[in-house]
Amino acid sequence: MILLDLDIGSPISDNAPPDFRCERMGGGKKKQTLRKTERTQSRTGTPKASGALRFSSEKRVGGIVPPSNESVLSQIKKMRAITPYAVASRLDLRMSVAKDLLRQLERNGKIEFISGSKNIRIYKLVG
Repeated sequence: MILLDLDIGSPISDNAPPDFRCERMGGGKKKQTLRKTERTQSRTGTPKASGALRFSSEKRVGGIVPPSNESVLSQIKKMRAITPYAVASRLDLRMSVAKDLLRQLERNGKIEFISGSKNIRIYKLVG
């Protein structure tokens, strides 16, 4: 069987290396089966850098430490509208951490909820 290379127009013979034929036809290297991957790992003894095999059974905490309330309050005093996006961008935090931080400050009575919807919450500084 002879395949035609569409870019050049020259024939690709069957005795060409399999990788060459797959690249020209848009395929690529095929993924190893799980059984073959396990077999190669048992021979070498070291795990491969595959995504599915690197998971561990232990869960770790993300390691995000929010800044202290004093530094947050000093930054919030300078802001006109206190929103999670504004806090996250000003303090270089993730949105989820900024939302949690604002909820905590609201529970402590430092800020007060003014308005918002399910997507955005707007707060003001108390006192």
